[in-house]
Amino acid sequence: MKKFYFLTAVILVSLSAHAQFRAGFSMCGLITDIQGADFIDLDNDFNKVGLAGGLIMNVSNPDDNNSFQFEINYIQKGSMQRPDSANNHYYKLSMDYIEVPLVFRRHLKFVLNKKARTRFEAEFGFSVGRVVHFKQIYNNYSQAFDDSQFNRTDVSLLVGFNYILSDHWYVGYRYSNSVIPALKRNNIPYGFFRVAFNNGNNMVHQVGIHYLFGNPVKATPTDGGTTTDGGGGPRFKAFSRGN
Repeated sequence: MKKFYFLTAVILVSLSAHAQFRAGFSMCGLITDIQGADFIDLDNDFNKVGLAGGLIMNVSNPDDNNSFQFEINYIQKGSMQRPDSANNHYYKLSMDYIEVPLVFRRHLKFVLNKKARTRFEAEFGFSVGRVVHFKQIYNNYSQAFDDSQFNRTDVSLLVGFNYILSDHWYVGYRYSNSVIPALKRNNIPYGFFRVAFNNGNNMVHQVGIHYLFGNPVKATPTDGGTTTDGGGGPRFKAFSRGN
């Protein structure tokens, strides 16, 4: 964790000379699963529903198309197996984390149906999380679940896409997969099987809405003054959030 915070500090300092800092918050819904936790048919059903929310610190340079984002989130991960036709084998594992993602965001610009599209972003990065609550239920009975069965620290890689609604709001989709397994592969609790290389890993699909306070600083002209794009309009280095 100390190395992660040091890396974040280095990135923020390196950007600070010409950077704009904006704070905000996010609210997300998600579906999650843990590879190998479905011991009936061994597939990933993503039946576990959860929520995530937290704070955002966004660092951007008005003169380019990139930004870095530092987040602190509470996120509900885990797995759930619905009961079979005989109403047996119901299983639910809840693992809640305080999670700190570090995300690189890239504004995209492309032409679709002869119209420039500049409201989309791609993002990728990683997160470090720490378990703050866990619970295991099998057939409606709580099961013993201790530190010998799971890793308290979660490190995940993530990738996603965003759509910019305005200077303040954007919606996004994000997928993440653990690098460090949530469930220890050499000490798997009842019902788990070694079925894949990432067995025991947290997998999360999430969709959310995000808000950033403050107004973004506009880009400076590419040549020290406003130029035209051949059609009479201004041309800037940074993207313009139109359609």
